[in-house]
Amino acid sequence: MEEAEGQLLESLPPTPMSMGALDRVMDRLAAEAPEPAMYPGEMSGDVLLPPAIAEVGVAPRRWMGPGLWTAHLRLPPQDNWRAFILRAPAGQNIPQHRHVGHEFINVLQGAFSDGVRYGPGDFVESEPDSRHTQQVTSEGPCACLVVVQGQIEWRGMGRLITPMLGI
Repeated sequence: MEEAEGQLLESLPPTPMSMGALDRVMDRLAAEAPEPAMYPGEMSGDVLLPPAIAEVGVAPRRWMGPGLWTAHLRLPPQDNWRAFILRAPAGQNIPQHRHVGHEFINVLQGAFSDGVRYGPGDFVESEPDSRHTQQVTSEGPCACLVVVQGQIEWRGMGRLITPMLGI
């Protein structure tokens, strides 16, 4: 998307800016960002689901440990894609794993890190054949909408929980 936007901008003719435009933009950037508006949604445990997810529906939670669970979205299977909510408690490590296909993560609440910190509203894309380890931050639990294509290959102890997670 960024590359396409860059190409589009480069193809446009130069346009003069109005007086003070840069100052107004810099003032807006310096202003404190407003709190994101909470969407009206449905609860799954302590996770507030966006309306689109609540409308699709979520299967019963699969508990993996204290505060750690997954719940698949009630979507028909398509081209080996799966969508689920993953909820993990503060400080939880998600074991190292490799993605055969794409992975898309949208942080619904809380935060996690894989070298970069991702918080509510952030969107993360992992390319096929990528490997990573994630850790929920210490601030509180983290819940994410995860959409994956193909299998996930877990390392170490993660291989033992794969059948239970259904991911």
